[in-house]
Amino acid sequence: MDQYGQGPGVYPKTLAPKAPAHPYCRCHLQPLTGLDARTKWQERPGAAQAWIRAQGINDGASIMGSRERLKMVLDGADPVAVHNSRIDPMYQVRLVGGGDVAPLVVDRMPVMNESYKIAKEGGRHGGMLKNYSDLPRQMVERGLRSIEGQISKHEEWIADPFSKLTATIDADAVRYLKERKWPKDVARLREEADVLRGLVEEMKNA
Repeated sequence: MDQYGQGPGVYPKTLAPKAPAHPYCRCHLQPLTGLDARTKWQERPGAAQAWIRAQGINDGASIMGSRERLKMVLDGADPVAVHNSRIDPMYQVRLVGGGDVAPLVVDRMPVMNESYKIAKEGGRHGGMLKNYSDLPRQMVERGLRSIEGQISKHEEWIADPFSKLTATIDADAVRYLKERKWPKDVARLREEADVLRGLVEEMKNA
């Protein structure tokens, strides 16, 4: 609601809600830190998919991590399971009452992903890792975001080749790009992204 003519949820400084009030409705928020872990989360079937679908393709892909994972959710996959499939077990999420989790060990290092391990040993993508290793973490994170953006673009092209190509392209060439070239590029880019994720995690824990 644009109550003061400054945009939805924007208040004059003297009237701005103070934390922990929500800026839109002034409701006071209270974290439920004492919620019993055995509580079962009650949700209308399909509510998560409906909400993600309502966000649109770009925002939905951003929420889920890629257009491929967004499609999995919109096709009926569990959003939490899809999210956790690409996350180190140390950082996976779950719904309240969603099952047991292993106790966290404070000094446990994150599991090194395979692509990063290979690159660190001088194998595939070792040159790329060497080039990024001397950069500040912010630059490495920027490179990671760039690669993730390329992955999303390639996934979009695979889903709709003519979002990239013109209608005059030979059908065999389209098939080659859609079925071989672009999927191969995506696989390579995912490896590169994993290498940079591994480097970022190592920098955070240094």
